[in-house]
Amino acid sequence: MTKSSVALSAGAVARQLGISPATLRTWAHRYGIEPSARSEGAHRRYTPADIDRLVAMQRLVRSGVPVAQAAAEVRNATITPVEHQDRGAASVGPARVRAMWEAACALDGQRCAAMVAETVRAHGALVAWQDLIRPVLQRAGEQWECHQIGVEVEHLLSDAITAGLVTDAPVRRDGVLLAATAEEQHVLPLHALRTALAECGIGVELLTARTPRKALGDAVRRLHPAVVVLWAQLPENADPQGFVELPGLRPKPALAVAGPAWDTSAPWPHLHDLGQAVNFVRSHV
Repeated sequence: MTKSSVALSAGAVARQLGISPATLRTWAHRYGIEPSARSEGAHRRYTPADIDRLVAMQRLVRSGVPVAQAAAEVRNATITPVEHQDRGAASVGPARVRAMWEAACALDGQRCAAMVAETVRAHGALVAWQDLIRPVLQRAGEQWECHQIGVEVEHLLSDAITAGLVTDAPVRRDGVLLAATAEEQHVLPLHALRTALAECGIGVELLTARTPRKALGDAVRRLHPAVVVLWAQLPENADPQGFVELPGLRPKPALAVAGPAWDTSAPWPHLHDLGQAVNFVRSHV
């Protein structure tokens, strides 16, 4: 997951939010919802704060507010990007990463879960994922690649991180469905996304690992979700049939694929990182 402080082009933002570049241009030129940064080549770029305004704009329009009125409300509002809410220090130091890695190597799952939970409470799920969980998981992966050892550590970490990401934040049921493809077993990022959305007050249903295509279709038919996100970690598991075979619903849910497995041929928005996934969901509920 990359940090969300990088300013993005209109095309990248359009893919992130699932809207057309033409809509972005109209909102900018006609209604003043413009990008506020420039690249070295003087091209206009959207900052995280700009994207949060677009998210707010999209939610208002989807709820039936006329575009001009929605734009006026967004221009006059003070919007705090979810990535920059005041949760204490903005990052987690290497000492904490080292401490969690040492706890994992000692097979102290309770301590690992507690460290994840403490970091989520102090800094939020986005920072916890980026600055603590991912570096520790990367160490576990490197240990296996270099020495073919440490499977027990990876298994313990998976369970401990899942437990540590559990949150009791109050949420509403917003019709958001998260699932892995039929053969995908690596789903920790889905748990992180659920926690990050809970911090925004958004509740989700999580079908987790190896969701059969029929089960995904049955869940969509029963829940009528506003958003469905399909996760795949490994390229061999990036099976789009889970979306192709979804039942026809009106209104149609917003669909997106997430994870490093998908290539550019997928016809749905591709969510590359946790912050991007949060913004996509927020813009459609």
